[in-house]
Amino acid sequence: MTEKRLTVNDITSDQLDALYERLEYAAHVAADERGRAFTAERRADEAEAALDRVRHLAERWQYTADRKKTALPELRTALNGPTPDAVITTEQQLTTDQVAALTAHIKEHGLTDLPFGAKARAVTGPKEH
Repeated sequence: MTEKRLTVNDITSDQLDALYERLEYAAHVAADERGRAFTAERRADEAEAALDRVRHLAERWQYTADRKKTALPELRTALNGPTPDAVITTEQQLTTDQVAALTAHIKEHGLTDLPFGAKARAVTGPKEH
């Protein structure tokens, strides 16, 4: 059941006070939300800057003499996620069944004679530990 809409002729002093309290509360909530949004945006900017610094460090480490023995591979994996064993490209959009068949073929035969005109690129060797 909805309340009757108040008009300027019908509103009481108490009802007007209640409206002002609701308005003040809504303004307070909106200010809190703006503050949270600003904080989240600032933290996201700080995180992006930290990632940029770490990526820059990884680039510098790439050219050190003993780069294979540094934490560079671990750092890159942590930043970018694991490197795929292969990237498969096709000339056409594959159906779900074709993707399943291609995946099964790769598991069974490796990356040789791929069906559906697929080509393998960026194949990586076994992971070094």
